[in-house]
Amino acid sequence: MSNLSNLSEKARLYKKEINYLNFLNMRKFTLGGMILTGPILLVSLLFHERFNYSLEYGTCFLVFIIGIFYTRFVLKNHISWTLASFYALLVPIYAMGILMGTFDDSENRAITIMIMLCTLTMFITDNPYRVLGFLLAMACAFALCSFLSKSLSLFSSDLINLVIYSSIGIGVNMLALSDRIQNLENYAKMYEIAAKDPLTSLLNRRSGDQLMRKALSEGKTGSLIMIDIDDFKKYNDLYGHDVGDEVICKVAFELEKAFKSPSMAIRLGGDEFIVLAIGLDSRLECEGLLRNMQDSLHRSISLDSISLDICLSVGCVIFKSPGYQLEQLYKLSDRALYESKDNGKNSFTFKEIS
Repeated sequence: MSNLSNLSEKARLYKKEINYLNFLNMRKFTLGGMILTGPILLVSLLFHERFNYSLEYGTCFLVFIIGIFYTRFVLKNHISWTLASFYALLVPIYAMGILMGTFDDSENRAITIMIMLCTLTMFITDNPYRVLGFLLAMACAFALCSFLSKSLSLFSSDLINLVIYSSIGIGVNMLALSDRIQNLENYAKMYEIAAKDPLTSLLNRRSGDQLMRKALSEGKTGSLIMIDIDDFKKYNDLYGHDVGDEVICKVAFELEKAFKSPSMAIRLGGDEFIVLAIGLDSRLECEGLLRNMQDSLHRSISLDSISLDICLSVGCVIFKSPGYQLEQLYKLSDRALYESKDNGKNSFTFKEIS
């Protein structure tokens, strides 16, 4: 149980990565399902005298077709819906397997549903308790349908097989789930090292550049804000690099507090930062956030009897329409930043483009 609890906690921690993995798996699952059921459906229609499952295969084929279009045109814009959508996709497929193994073939022991119990949920990465609950619910539904449709001897045989295959399915699914979540954890840790600035934990220049370009290509609007710590060299020269690092970390903390996701704060290097504030296209609101941040930074670090007053120069370009390239916005905000420095530092300069 402790292993399941650990897996459950990791599934919660890496929810974003799990949603994206499930999105990719759902795309593969629906495409593979369509390719597999298509020819079987065709054969069952051509030789309907010998094949009795045209309706079930047709239903599964239709579900996969709907799933393909749904993932392509809807789910890609709503990744957070993936898990619920995946379970919803599996329910009618399991239902067809249960029907084929019970009411449609009440004279023989079930085979198809046993295989499905072992394999289909392996495509899903989720909280292990939820996967277990789903598997047990499908097993109970099959047991009920078998009881209602078959003789006592066949029902008993199905029940024995159900216990065996369910046990195998649960074991295999938990092993696969553990392996996938461990891989996600390793990936998340490596991404943290590769994408984050080691001192501040903000996005570093390379990863920030990629994410900003991606956001702009998706039509996001808002503000691009360049920030420079005024007279930063004096902190290192007068008080040492430890204090300089503390100043940088304090500014990074205030940036993260002021500009929350989906906005992104990035450390360009040294004492330079840049923020893509998505959706923040009001000068008044943007200036208010920056003023509040500036107020928090004043006398925010105490060294013995000395309070350090951290001041910032800020250049901001506000763009209310999509279609701008990062280079265009960067040049405008950089120009605004230098105007702030020319105005005596500790000031903000705004430029607005439609």
